[in-house]
Amino acid sequence: MKLNLGCGKDYREDMYNVDLSEHYKADLHIDLEDPWPWKNDSIKEIHARHLLEHIHNLIHFMAEAWRVLIPGGRFYITVPWWAGHHAAGDPTHCRFFNDQSFLGWCDWLDDYPHLNLGRRFIKESQTFDYDSGCGRDQFLKDGGFSKILTMNLILVKTL
Repeated sequence: MKLNLGCGKDYREDMYNVDLSEHYKADLHIDLEDPWPWKNDSIKEIHARHLLEHIHNLIHFMAEAWRVLIPGGRFYITVPWWAGHHAAGDPTHCRFFNDQSFLGWCDWLDDYPHLNLGRRFIKESQTFDYDSGCGRDQFLKDGGFSKILTMNLILVKTL
């Protein structure tokens, strides 16, 4: 099974779509801040596009993602870049992300046992999406905003 968490308007026929808001079509409406209903090692892929910046308890969220993914399962993440102009523009965003935000679950696992609880991911890839108009907009340049809009990661569950 593939999960599309926080699906919003992006309902995907080939995935199990989940969202908190009943204003959006979803296969299941739940709060992902609570324990997730899926069994351990039962999910092949998790897609979370523009969701994690809304999660208050990221440690719980990451623990649940690790728990439900099969070994070798992939976690596709897209989050706004901390200095991009969209990051602070949404009042429902409760956190910001940069290139080190997930290292506590990956490269720095042994330094953060209180954070990751031994749940290790391997960072398979990390890419960035850029705002091509940012360099031309004097307000954004003067404000020190980054040309980076979003960061995309693929994390792979390992034991």
